[in-house]
Amino acid sequence: MDVALFHDEAGRRTLDVAGAGPDWAAHVERHLTEEAGEELRELYVSLTRAQSQVVAWWAPTANTPYGGLHRLLFGRQPGVPEVPDQVAVRDDEYTAGVLAALAELVASAAERSVLAAAAAPQPAAAPAPARGAPLPTAPSTPTGAARPTPG
Repeated sequence: MDVALFHDEAGRRTLDVAGAGPDWAAHVERHLTEEAGEELRELYVSLTRAQSQVVAWWAPTANTPYGGLHRLLFGRQPGVPEVPDQVAVRDDEYTAGVLAALAELVASAAERSVLAAAAAPQPAAAPAPARGAPLPTAPSTPTGAARPTPG
């Protein structure tokens, strides 16, 4: 980390760009704590502003241990109001179990996302005719040729 952005004891927004020194570790810790709180605030805003339905995606990535949704779903313990600032990502079986239990408790649906097989490439569409050019016509049936009839 190169900079630490945080509020000091007086509530002033402070930017520490030193990268070292006697207060650096405390400033970084304050920065990370404030960032973790901001993640939860943004999650709260996004979840409470929906007018009819919330669809939330969760995926294990490099940032997942610090994400508000992950920390809320997998880090908060029953009866404990605090949400930890970081929660390790567990294996798929554990994750599926927690999401299933939560879905049962709150009458929601946890759906597993499965990647589809890659689709075959589609041929490129013919370019549109130039403005003012005659439009192509459908091939005609030669005179006297039999035309298929609906059967």
